[in-house]
Parts: sequence; structure tokens; C-alpha cells
Amino acid sequence: MKDRKYYLLIGVFLLFSILLTMIVTQNRLIGEDSTLHLELSNAWFEGKIPFITPDNFRGGYPYPPFLHLLVAFLARLFFSTPFAVMIVLQFFTYTVVCLGTIYLVYDQFDLRASVFTLFLLASSPAFWDRSVQVIPQAVDMFLIPVSILLYLKDKNVASIAAFSIIILNHSLYAVPLFIVFSLDGVFKKRYNWLKFGIPVFLILMGGMFFLGHGTDAVVQAGDINNAQEASIRMNPILFGVKYLGLPLLIGTVLLIFKFKKLVKTDLGRITLYWIIGLFTVLIWWYPDRFIEYVTQPIAIGAGYILTESKVGGALLPSLVIYGFGMILALFASLYFSNSIGFDLTGINPFPNIM
Repeated sequence: MKDRKYYLLIGVFLLFSILLTMIVTQNRLIGEDSTLHLELSNAWFEGKIPFITPDNFRGGYPYPPFLHLLVAFLARLFFSTPFAVMIVLQFFTYTVVCLGTIYLVYDQFDLRASVFTLFLLASSPAFWDRSVQVIPQAVDMFLIPVSILLYLKDKNVASIAAFSIIILNHSLYAVPLFIVFSLDGVFKKRYNWLKFGIPVFLILMGGMFFLGHGTDAVVQAGDINNAQEASIRMNPILFGVKYLGLPLLIGTVLLIFKFKKLVKTDLGRITLYWIIGLFTVLIWWYPDRFIEYVTQPIAIGAGYILTESKVGGALLPSLVIYGFGMILALFASLYFSNSIGFDLTGINPFPNIM
């Protein structure tokens, strides 16, 4: 029990040390994408319907409505504004996404594996970039682990409900998760999920395409973030290493050589399908989004492998990794702001990456 409390204490310390760095962002939203989603939330708040009339909004991109409706609803509920709601949510998104991921690992593996996973996630600029903003992708990155956990616990109705929100929140980005459940459902004969999940997927995705989101997303693929996509095409290896982060890059190598050990577990098998699903869909259309989404399964898989790895008959020296994690917690904000262009000081040092 003392060991469990020790690991938990370090994990919580890391998580909230990084969270505290967000204090400097008070009264303004992090990231360029947040301003677009604030604009769409304001539209719903004012009674407009941007999802049906996208040409009235910046970029003409008809995002699915879940996040924007949620922000508008909370603003009405608390007699506030969408901007104020998003400022408050911004202080919790990174923490909630982290906790959703590491709880999945804790439930399926153990506490130590969840702490390793947390350290790996915290080392990635790509994970920080998307999970720290109040954007649909942060909602995805929370709900995907939740839906997987419910699936593994045979809570099919709740799993499909979480999966449905992802479709209504970000549409095309639900496809990799659908591939996960389809592959596992077929190979492990989990037909109960497929029996209800496939109709839900087809109906909701059909509705999203009918309203314009799906077709527009496919047409504009690769051009939504022109500067970022251009950076990838100019030097994909350098961008990938810098954006994914060196610890997760090493974790990727571990997965390649140790995947047989990983797939012997239920979550390990799901993690492999998760990477396959992301690669199948996103690597071709949105390579930057692929890097962002793949941080979670890589961290989960590598975290488990680190937990199980042995050197000279003993577990890998935990204190080295813990020490690295604590140092990372204290300096993550400055490093990531300089790496991916977060404007914490009023100057964007890397405008071509955002």
C-alpha cells in the first residue's frame, strides 16, 4: 500500500505542477483553434446555427455541434458568456484528459504503469498542444479512453454512448475508434457491441455527412492547418520528432520490439488496434493530427512495457524516471511554449508551426 501511495503522490504532483503553469493564461484562450471554437459557441449562444450555415463563419468549416452546444448551454445555465465558460474549462482540460488516459491504464494494468504512462504523455508537445485547449480534439482525447474502458468492462450501452458523442463532436475522428472496436469485436467475438455500435455509427456518420461536415472535412483534408501541414511536408522527420517528443519516440521503438508482450493483454491488444486505426485514417489526411492522437496509445503501450521490463532481474530504476518526470513537470510550460508556439509572453517564436 505504501508503494501505491508513493506512485500516486508522484503522479498527482506531476499532473498539478504542469496544470499550475496554465495560470499565466488567465483571461485569454490558449491556441489559435480555440478562437474558432469560441466563435462557433457564440453563434449557438446567440441562437444561430453555424453547423447548417457554415459560410457565415470563419473558414466556412462546419464543425459538428457537441462542444459548441455544451459551451453555449453552460453559458446560459450560469448566466455567463461562452468566453468565460471556455476560460474556466481551459483550467481543467489537460488534467481531465490525462486522468482519463491514466485511469484506463490503472484499471487494466496497475498503478505503476499508469504513472509511467503519465510521464510519457507529459513529455509530448503534441499531447500538450491539443489537450490543453478547449477544442473538440480535447473532448475526443478524453472520451476515447473512456469508451475503450467501458468496452473492456462489457458496458456496451455506455461505451456506445461515449462513442456517439465523439461522432457528434468530431465526426471523422471517430472512424479510427470504430476500426478498433470492429477489429476487436470480430477477432474476440464481442458481437453485442457491434450489433448496436455499427447501426449507431452509420446513422450518426450519415447525418454528419448529410449536414456537410464529413464531405467538407474530406475535401479540405491537409489544408485546414496550412502552416502546420507545410512544416510537416518540408521536414517530416524533424517535425515528427520535435512534436511527438523524444521520450515517446523512444516509446515507439519499444513498442516495435516488444509488441508481442503487449498484445497478450486486453488493453495491449486494443492499443495495437488503436494505432492501426489512426494510421489507416489520419496519416493520409491529417498527419499532424495523427501525431497528436497517437500519443495516447504509444504512451499506454510503452508505459506497460517499461513496467514489465527487467534489467539484471530487477525492475528498471524507477527513481531515474520519477526524477525526470518531476523536472519535466516544473519546466514543461516554457519548453512547450517555445516548441509549438504558445504565446505565453506575447510573442510567438515559431509562427510557422501553429
